[in-house]
Amino acid sequence: MKNKYQRLASIFMLAALPLFAEQPSEGEEIALETQETAQFGNRRITPISAKQDSKKKCRECNEPRECAMLPEELLVEDQKNVITPSVFPYVSCGSNVYLTVDFLWWQSIIGGTGYAYNGTADGSPETPLGTNEGRGRLHRPDYGFSPGFKVGLGGHFDHDGWTVGSEFTYLPSSGDDSIDSCDDSATVCDELLINGAKTNFDITTGDGINEQLSIEEGFADWKQNFMSLDLTLGRNFFISKYLTLNPHVGLKAAWVTEKIRYDFEIAENVTDPRDGSMPLNHVSDSDVYKRQHVYGLGIRGGLDTMWHMTKSWAFYGDLSLTTFWAHFHIKNNDGVTETVAGEYTTKKLNYNLVSVIPVIETGFGLAYINWFSDNRYRLQVQLGWENQIWTEFNYFTQDGFGSLAMQGMTAKAGLTF
Repeated sequence: MKNKYQRLASIFMLAALPLFAEQPSEGEEIALETQETAQFGNRRITPISAKQDSKKKCRECNEPRECAMLPEELLVEDQKNVITPSVFPYVSCGSNVYLTVDFLWWQSIIGGTGYAYNGTADGSPETPLGTNEGRGRLHRPDYGFSPGFKVGLGGHFDHDGWTVGSEFTYLPSSGDDSIDSCDDSATVCDELLINGAKTNFDITTGDGINEQLSIEEGFADWKQNFMSLDLTLGRNFFISKYLTLNPHVGLKAAWVTEKIRYDFEIAENVTDPRDGSMPLNHVSDSDVYKRQHVYGLGIRGGLDTMWHMTKSWAFYGDLSLTTFWAHFHIKNNDGVTETVAGEYTTKKLNYNLVSVIPVIETGFGLAYINWFSDNRYRLQVQLGWENQIWTEFNYFTQDGFGSLAMQGMTAKAGLTF
C-alpha cells in the first residue's frame, strides 16, 4: 500500500512541474521584443500576451486604428524564418510606392581645360628674351558651385522584398576666367597681372603652323549641361541589429554637353609671314571654340548602407560603380584675325569616337526617418555630401586626359505612401 501511495505522489509531482517552472519575467519579455526591433529605438512595448491582438489591429485599415508597432517592425516580425529580413520603405495600408526629391549644390570640374599661363619670357615688349620672370600660374575656368536637382520614383515587390527604382539627375554648370597683361603705358604694373603669357595649347595660324602663341589678354567661358538616369533593382535588408544593406544592380544612361570658348588678344610680335610675302601681317586676335556631346549607357552596381542609431536617426554611406559605354561627338574650331588677311577659320574638326569609361559615385550623410498619419506615410530626410568621378572624359580639349569630377551637398526628401 505504501508503494502505491508513493507512485501516485510521483505522478502528481511530474504533472505539477510546469506550474513551478521559471516563467519569463516582464523584463525578459521586453528584452525579447526589443531584440526583434532594436533598430527602431525606444517605443511603447507591446506585451507578448497581447501580441497577436496587437498585430491584428495593426494590419486593419479601418478607422480608428490602434497600433503600437511600426509598419517595418511588422514586416520584420513576419520574416522570422528569413536570415536577412527585408526592410524596404514600408507603410500601413498603402501601396509602398516612394517618391524622392533632391536639391543639389554641386561643383563640376573637368580636367585639361587650362587655357593660358604666365611667368614666361616670351620675347614680347613686356618680357623680352632674357628677362627674369616672376612666379606664374596656369589659368583655367573658375569652377563654382551651382544648383541642380534629382527626382526619383520606385516601389517594392512581394518577391523576397525586391525594390525597383529610377532617379533622374540634372545639373547645369558654368565657369569663366580672364587673364590681362600690363599696359605698356601703365606707370605701375600689378604683379597679379601677367607679364609674359602664352596659350596652353597650340593654335593654328594662317601660315598653317600649330604653336602656342604669346598673348596680352585671354578669356575662357565654359558651360556644361549634365543629365543622367539610373534604373536600379535592389533589396534592402538587416545584416545586424542596427545595420541595413541595400545591394543593387541596374543601368545608367547619361547625356552630357561640354562647351568652352577662348578669346585671345595676341601679342604684337606674333606674325604670319606667309613665306615673307606679308611681313606686316600680324595676328591680332584668336577665337577658339571646342565642344563635346556625350551620350551612352552603362551597367551600374553598388551597395547602400544605413547605420541606425535610434528609431529615427541614422548615418548613411553609399557606393556605386559603373562601366559606361560612351559615344563622344567632338567639334574643335580655331579662328584668327590678322591685320592684313582679315578674319578666317584656320582649323575645323568634327569627329566621333567611342570609349568605355569607369564612373565612381560615393555619398555620406545623416538621415531622419518618421511615420505619420497612423503610419500610412513614411518621411525620410537626408543631408550629406556626394562625389562623382567620370574618368577619361575630356576629349574636346585633351585626348581623354581629363576627368569630370562633381561634388557637393545633397539635401533629399522622400515620401512613401
